[in-house]
Amino acid sequence: MNITAPDFVVVSAFRYALGRTTYIVEDTTIWLTENWYNIPQRTQELIHKELSAAAKHDNEMRDNNQRQRTLGMDIDRRQWLKLLEFIKAEKEAS
Repeated sequence: MNITAPDFVVVSAFRYALGRTTYIVEDTTIWLTENWYNIPQRTQELIHKELSAAAKHDNEMRDNNQRQRTLGMDIDRRQWLKLLEFIKAEKEAS
């Protein structure tokens, strides 16, 4: 579903969903992927930066066997890493 939203709404939705363990993670990552080309570059860069940092922190938390994790449960983590790979592929293609 392609819906245009103001930058602050996109960033707010991303930040709200990051670390959650509910359906909102999948909905948000799908929306971001489907609408990536409509999101301004500076917002794309912010999302990429914050998601990369969260993934790194999540890896560290998992290495230390911590229960609370930056990317949520395994099912949520898969969605975030899938989005991160999409973003990286798009950056390489451009």
